[in-house]
Amino acid sequence: MHAMQKVFSLSVLALAAIASSQAPANLYSPSRTVKDQGISLVGWGSGTIAETDETAYEGASSLRVSTRNYFQGGIMNYAAPVNLAGAFQDSNNLLMFTVRIADASMTMGGGAGGGGDLGSSSMSGGGGGGGAVGRAGGVSGGGDPTSGTGPVKLDKIRVILTTSDSKKSEAYLPLSTSSADAKGWIRVGVPLKAIAGFASTNQMVKSVAVSANAPGSVYVGEIRILNDATPIYGELLVGDMNIGSGTAVNLTASGQAGASILKYTWSIQSADEPTFSFEGQNIAYRFRKPGTYRVSVTISDTNGLKKPYTTGSAVITVN
Repeated sequence: MHAMQKVFSLSVLALAAIASSQAPANLYSPSRTVKDQGISLVGWGSGTIAETDETAYEGASSLRVSTRNYFQGGIMNYAAPVNLAGAFQDSNNLLMFTVRIADASMTMGGGAGGGGDLGSSSMSGGGGGGGAVGRAGGVSGGGDPTSGTGPVKLDKIRVILTTSDSKKSEAYLPLSTSSADAKGWIRVGVPLKAIAGFASTNQMVKSVAVSANAPGSVYVGEIRILNDATPIYGELLVGDMNIGSGTAVNLTASGQAGASILKYTWSIQSADEPTFSFEGQNIAYRFRKPGTYRVSVTISDTNGLKKPYTTGSAVITVN
């Protein structure tokens, strides 16, 4: 019996060691210097990246990335590739960035610049063959070229992962969907399985490049893997009502799902008209014909990895 207990104890210790070895490490920790973490910094295009004490999410420093567009920024190179293969198996694991957009009161110093080159052609679907990441949009699940005229607000970052098998994958992270904390830090993440091309790599990350959609500087306070299994829940913020025909009603809903980015799809049904669908957390709909309408909203995560949540209905009677 004693021998069996000893074998069992050794087995438990072995499993614990395997679990520990597979646990994903932080890709950037605010509590240690980049040197201590085996990270070297290099500018991408005319962008720069530097360790700075101008602001910090935790500890005493952060990384400042100066960018002009999606194709200029900073690159973090790892002395030893970060193994995310184990983390990739769980669809609830997100690559989470904590960032802060610099404002005019912050001092902008120099940083590592030049030498970083991620290529100039478009990334082929599936992340295969070591294709370079560049200017063309149309990337399945993530293409997002800027367009239009006039000043562009810095509200989205582009992240490019290069793995040890020389393949590249990417994601675009909207900053406007998350609320900043009291110090201006925003947490935004993307499921590992939703990163375009990452499934076709060996998931051994040797570099992370960061840029943004507009000129400015972004502080990176932390990069880590976050397991977020929080289910989607929401509520309809409009009740039953009686209105006159031709009245416009503001339809609003709220949802929560941990770190997931949510989308809202409205359904407006009546007995004698087809069902109408609209997207947006807040919409205005004009009820032009008399009748009884049932309004509900389905809340889902933009990557389709969590079970959608559909609210109850509000009954709107149009006279």
